Amino acid sequence: MPKVRDQARELGDPVAEALALTALGEAALKRDGDPPRAKELVDEALRLLASQDDLVARFDALIVRATIGAWHGDMDEVVMFMERAYALAMDAGRKDLQTIAAQVLAQTHIVRLELDEAELLLTRALELASESGSVRARFGATLSYGWFLAVRGELDAAETVFEEVRQTASELGNEPGLAVALSRLGEVAWYRHDYPKAEKLYREALRITSTRGDRGVLPDLYAALAETLAFLGKVDEAERLATELESMTRPDDVHFGLTVGRTHAAVLAARGQDDEAEAMYRNALDAVTSGYVILELDILERLSRFYRARSREDDAAAVESRIAELVPAEPSSTARIA
Repeated sequence: MPKVRDQARELGDPVAEALALTALGEAALKRDGDPPRAKELVDEALRLLASQDDLVARFDALIVRATIGAWHGDMDEVVMFMERAYALAMDAGRKDLQTIAAQVLAQTHIVRLELDEAELLLTRALELASESGSVRARFGATLSYGWFLAVRGELDAAETVFEEVRQTASELGNEPGLAVALSRLGEVAWYRHDYPKAEKLYREALRITSTRGDRGVLPDLYAALAETLAFLGKVDEAERLATELESMTRPDDVHFGLTVGRTHAAVLAARGQDDEAEAMYRNALDAVTSGYVILELDILERLSRFYRARSREDDAAAVESRIAELVPAEPSSTARIA
């Protein structure tokens, strides 16, 4: 790709050069774990495309630029670039691209637990995906909708959605989609306390993702598997994974420390070091930054499970009261906290 960029520059082809820069930026992000370099490359691509008519090339660059914002934990930046991408997709009359932008914008609302807004966007994204016939658009919209259902507590419905994506991804040989579907199914099993099933699903998702080397996904899978193993009593392996997880930390990642903290808390709890585990959960809770309300929810759910397992009913009830404030129960919902 560097050769393609250099050749395009020599030929005076700014669109081809920008496409190469976008691809290099995405590789710097996902393969090398280098957001500053990725930002430099994609910003240069956007500069080159500003005076060009290729809306699709600009759309792709904006998607990568929004992803860089997500790695930095800057939801405002993600929204800004995705709104630009959505406007471009509208101008191009591309329903597939509108779907992609709409479902990513919906994800930003899910992160903030603004579920009504997320539902409106996802409903539109699913309509657009159906009209466009794009497999890529349908995968993204369907996975986001399943995540929305899981966050709202509708685990049965979420599982059905994720199973549909898993089957389709497997038939089409779409490994990234398959890995995400497997990890989401693992989350459903985890919330149901079916840890053996969760372990199996997380291991398969991790195997697929490891072969692709996507550093944006691997840490979350390491954390999920480590926590699951801790609950299964496989503490030594859980601790090893938690330690490896620490080595993946990026100094510019504002919320990765929370993932590391809650993973180590699960390991400490499994070893019977309850005071240390509780302190780590509480420290992680205090460290949640604005705009990432879903991280507060994740930690609260783990803290509730911790208290319930130790018959600390009053402490658990206080935590669950806060959970109910964040995500009011739907009449048809399956309880996320047992």
